Amino acid sequence: MRKILLLNNEKMVIEAYEDAIQSGDKRWAIHLADNDIQALKIIESENIEAIISTPIIQNTDVVGLFNIIKERHPQIIRVLQSNLLESTAIQKELLKKFKSTHMLLIRGLFDFKQFMQDLENIFQYSALISNGKLKNLVSNINSLPSLPELYIRINEKLNTEDASLREIAGIIKHDVSMTAEILKVVNSSLFGFANKISSIEQAVALLGIEMIKTLVLSLKLFSQFPRMDQISVSIDELWDHSFLTAVFAGRIAFAVTKDKNVQENAFTAGLLHDIGMITLASQMPQTYKKAYEDAFINKTPINYSENKFFEVSHCEVGAYLAGLWSLPLDICRSIARHHLPDVSENEPDILTLAVHCADVFAQSLKDKNQGLPLEELNPQLNHIELFMDNHEQWFSMCEEIIESENNNSKT
Repeated sequence: MRKILLLNNEKMVIEAYEDAIQSGDKRWAIHLADNDIQALKIIESENIEAIISTPIIQNTDVVGLFNIIKERHPQIIRVLQSNLLESTAIQKELLKKFKSTHMLLIRGLFDFKQFMQDLENIFQYSALISNGKLKNLVSNINSLPSLPELYIRINEKLNTEDASLREIAGIIKHDVSMTAEILKVVNSSLFGFANKISSIEQAVALLGIEMIKTLVLSLKLFSQFPRMDQISVSIDELWDHSFLTAVFAGRIAFAVTKDKNVQENAFTAGLLHDIGMITLASQMPQTYKKAYEDAFINKTPINYSENKFFEVSHCEVGAYLAGLWSLPLDICRSIARHHLPDVSENEPDILTLAVHCADVFAQSLKDKNQGLPLEELNPQLNHIELFMDNHEQWFSMCEEIIESENNNSKT
């Protein structure tokens, strides 16, 4: 039985939690506390695996409590639950203030089904970042990339009952530079639209809200990092590679599932699969330079060299960030495992398989990998029927996308 500590002192919320405990899944043992002293006593006496708290509790320093837990019990997953009605500025400030938080949940009124799903996601996410070295490394990073304000505002609107495509487009239009960036990306020949997309309304209608959200998130995140003269990684080259990987992953996932939602998640995972790389390279440039040089000299995959110098790779760091931003668990998982480290033990889900293949195909077809040797498909995939029956067709499909792009660039 897994033990969770809920920290809250609002009577109605506590009653809702108590009802959930009485009728809930017996896999969870849920403890309640209404102040920091009581919370620490429970943590000292029980084998607590996760704490969920609101940011403001009367007579309690929640930031201080999370820092104490991080220091004394770093294995405990620390989850901050923010009210859906809190402003974008407040939510953004919370991520800055609560640096020791693993995950931010933005929720409205208490919902039992959602609460149970949150618990499930928290522990599955915990399994992804169970490497103690990862937690230590992240805790030493001074400035983790934060969720863009525009992305938070879009999510706020989507959580209202009357959200429409036009209103989402209207929110984006207030950011002139982002509107220009999105239109530039959408008009890329990789998307293959026959006519030029001239308005953000058209872009939202054609791509859908989820893919537009992903573009907003990734474009803003990539803009937070310094350029190549300061770090070992070329941001521009990594963006081009990530975007191509996203397009390929989405197409592969849809070819297998015919599910638009899976395609959108594959696109998101592909676009963010290397976000951990630029985080490490920008926040720990000297050590990352050594890892990069090691990979270059020994002709080994970069994640091997990262593990050698950091004891974690960009895959785990990226998954950590995705969880912190409350992205869906399957996206976190595919980012964590896109190099397929355990394919012999666990057959990859379609999202992870699509991102892995798309990553390798994108390097191969563009003949680029940050100056490092091109990566190859994991040979252990040869034992997986879905891969063996389809990978050549997937590669041909991606090859056609590149050929179309090359033809369009000549005209």
